[in-house]
Amino acid sequence: MKFILPIFVTILSSSIANTAYAQSAVLVMLKAEKNRITALEKRNLKKDADIVRQEASIIMEKTISDFTDHFKYCAVYYFVDTNADLIREKKFENVLFDKNFKPYSTSPLKKNDSSFVISYYGIPPVNVQEKGRGGVPDNTYREERHLNKGLVVLGHDFKRIRNQDFFYRYESWWPKDKITDYDFISVNFDMAYIHSAGKLQTVLRDIYASHFRKR
Repeated sequence: MKFILPIFVTILSSSIANTAYAQSAVLVMLKAEKNRITALEKRNLKKDADIVRQEASIIMEKTISDFTDHFKYCAVYYFVDTNADLIREKKFENVLFDKNFKPYSTSPLKKNDSSFVISYYGIPPVNVQEKGRGGVPDNTYREERHLNKGLVVLGHDFKRIRNQDFFYRYESWWPKDKITDYDFISVNFDMAYIHSAGKLQTVLRDIYASHFRKR
């Protein structure tokens, strides 16, 4: 008998990166699935590549709809993961966009602003500790594959925040009768979004209340 698991909230180790808590906004990173599409096209699987494009677009719309309706705690801006390097460089103009997919020609964030966190739906990253000569440097990014997907929160530098909470759902066990208009689970690929913006709002309000400005 399978049990439907609730959202898990996990307290991360205090050894994780010392990143300043956000004060003003959440930047939601949406996945364009560029690598998956490119790989399929190289194998001449154009039909599958087109399905990925279509479903990636659906997931973006579901994510934005969820945040629009269920997240009111602080400002929310969006960007596509192919522009992640520009966000790292704090280049926001025409990279961030609003709920209508309209880019901000004048950035709502100041250059070199670090008063935000980044959220995405996926697998939480881990920071690999350096272990002597030839070891992997601390804060090297990789995904913790044994965990399932959900909304993840990172600092402005894309590193996990010390004592930060992340949470996730086991979407493969999510019952079909609980699928809402905010959810999408692909039957073709490992692509999904399960509504979590409301829970993220609760987590941020409870834990980082003194670090955020309410709208």
